[in-house]
Amino acid sequence: MSKIKINSVDLKKLNDTFTDMNNEKGVLGLALLDEINFQKETLTKMRKDIEESSLVAEYSSYKRSNPIIAGYNAMIKNYSQLIRQCIDLLPDNTYDDDEFDPDSL
Repeated sequence: MSKIKINSVDLKKLNDTFTDMNNEKGVLGLALLDEINFQKETLTKMRKDIEESSLVAEYSSYKRSNPIIAGYNAMIKNYSQLIRQCIDLLPDNTYDDDEFDPDSL
């Protein structure tokens, strides 16, 4: 089985599916998609910041890993959980659980 990759087209399809559901799961799905879109944009900006900066932040008396990396890692985890929650709200025949891989996003 091929892995599902969530992209803008998939998000549009999910949006259409949740809109057509006309129930509480559809409303919740639309709210999750809004948050997914926000986090996707934020992750893109954070990744660019990480690529442009050092992985180590240097202070006057010590060095430590760049704080943005911890924020990025936490947001990736939350983003993956939101995708899973969104998929779980879909009607049973929409996606097969074995096909979903949040690491492929």
